[in-house]
Formats: sequence, structure tokens, C-alpha cells
Amino acid sequence: MTILQITQIRLKYFLKNALFLLISILLCESALLPSQLHADSDSHPKSVAFFYGKEIPWELMSVHDWLVINPDIAENLHTAPSKHLELFGYVSIGEINRMSSHFSEIKKEWIIGENKDWETVIIDIRNTEYRQFLLNNLKAISIKNISNFFFDTIDSYQLVLKDENKKQYETSLIEFFKELKRTFPSGKIIINRGFEIIDQVQDLIDAVAAESLFKGLDIKDKSYINVKESDRNWLISKLNDAAKLGIIPIAIDYIDPKDHQLAEETVSLISELGFIPWVTDKDLKTVGHGSYKNAKKRRILLFYEEEAVKNVVFSQVHRFLSASIEYLGFIPEPYNFNAGLPEEYLADRFA
Repeated sequence: MTILQITQIRLKYFLKNALFLLISILLCESALLPSQLHADSDSHPKSVAFFYGKEIPWELMSVHDWLVINPDIAENLHTAPSKHLELFGYVSIGEINRMSSHFSEIKKEWIIGENKDWETVIIDIRNTEYRQFLLNNLKAISIKNISNFFFDTIDSYQLVLKDENKKQYETSLIEFFKELKRTFPSGKIIINRGFEIIDQVQDLIDAVAAESLFKGLDIKDKSYINVKESDRNWLISKLNDAAKLGIIPIAIDYIDPKDHQLAEETVSLISELGFIPWVTDKDLKTVGHGSYKNAKKRRILLFYEEEAVKNVVFSQVHRFLSASIEYLGFIPEPYNFNAGLPEEYLADRFA
């Protein structure tokens, strides 16, 4: 028997035992698939999630009722589940990043200032041409089967406009939402804050989100911080006022994704106030913590050496492990370890 044959036999023995151990560990989880916890289509959502990454882990995110994604970034919208989950497209209405794919389309006369902390320019919703530009972009998003929207940076005008000009801007915001509702009559709308106009758009929007109730970010260095009690009390009051108008209140807090215990504690604190919680990382690119807690991680990272095989389907991990992992309801993901370890945080979606 040659050395190569002996090596192959030992490898098969090792992989067989490794697979047995892996299956034993995974079967200790109470449930492999999320149960049907979704709210009825005509009722308020019980859980709202936000995920702005390129590849959306549908097997984890589809447990929620509403999911906000960035349609300009997401690359796997074509595999979105067709039932239960309602998708919302992220739209920055008051600012645009200079690195955005749409920045070249922004005219100079639409710009009224900049937000240096986020390296963005502030756009003037009072400009009718800009409002039409926004509507055209929303129609383009709707082609991707997204007709619900989450509008961010609504309050950015307050950074640059004087008090006498703010009312005019707010009037234009209200007019935009009226036109939006005429364009997408069945579409749902979430706004980020916008408390100055909320009583005038209460019949046009479905929910209001507010960031940093208990845990937030330092504007300058983007580090995680505790929110001051005075700021929290003010925000609680505003969200309660919105709830009295029949608007669904959502609170988004930011915590290091490695601190699961603190995230769960923050979810509980937000829920006790009667708000829908979402606790995530500062970039909203990891699977956060929300109202539903039973989504099980189903992805298994399988390392292989690309130099040894030209195609991953011929690798040992694919031939001996993938089928069994898929049979159990998990998702094998081969990864070439010659490319180096993944840079992004993976513990949020891999078992």
C-alpha cells in the first residue's frame, strides 16, 4: 500500500469522525428551523430587523416580520423568501455619501451643506427636481420587488438651515410623503425620527424608528457608548407620543456584536418600554438581536485548499461533508483558507 493510499484512508477516517462529532454538537440545539412566529399580514409587526450587508442571511432574517435592507448593496435579493417577510428598502432622504453610486447624479444646486462627521452632503428636499429624482430612484427599487421604504436622515436639514427656513423644508417633506403615498398606495413607510412633522404624516407612515435609546455611538470616533439619561427620557417621550398617534415605535441600539449578553439585556429594556427592539453593530451588517430569539444559525464554514483542487466540488470537505450537512438542514459554505481568514465578523451567522 502506497503512502498516498494510507494518507487517503486516514483522511477519510478523520473526516468520518469529524462529521459524527459535528452532527452530535449541532443536534444539541433545540430547533433547527425558526418556527412560524410571524404576525398576521394585517396586524402590527412583532419583530423588525435591519441588515445592510451585501449577502443577506435569509435563513436567519426571514424569522422577522419586517426587514430593512440596502437595495444598492444587497447582492442576493433574488433569493429572498416570498412569504411572511416584508422587505423595506433603505433610502437616505436628507444626505448622500460622496462614495455613493448615486452621488454623480446629484446636482450642485440641490446641496445645502455637509455633515462632516459622516462625510456626506445634505440635500434640499424643497427642490422639486430633487424630489422627482428621489421618486424615480424609488421606482427603480420597486423593480426589485421592494415597495416598502425606510427613510433615513430626515432631520439633517437642522444642521444647516436657520429657524426661519426650517418650516418651509418641513412642508416640502410632508408634500414628498403625500406624493410617495400616491405613487405607492399599498407601500409601508418607516421614518427615522422626523418628530417635527410626525403629527402631520401620521396617516401616511406606518412606523417611526429612533436610534440610540440605551446604547449608541460616539459621533466622532464611532465607538460604542451609553446614552445619557436625559437624552433617553426625551426619546422615550417622543416614541410614546408617536405610539399614541397609532404609529409603530421602533428603537435601534448599537452594541459590539461580540457582547451577546448585553445585547439581550438591551432588547429586554427596550421591549419593556413597549417599543420594538433591534440591537446591532454600528454598521448594521451583522445579524442583530430583536423580539424573536429562536432563529438558529445554520451555516457551517468548511475550509479547503484551493491549490489542491481546481474546483471546490472535488474537495474532500464537499465530497464527504456537504451532503450530510445539507440533509440535516444546514448550509455548508466552502472557504479557501489560502485566501486568508475572513475579515468580517462571522459568529453571528455561522454555527
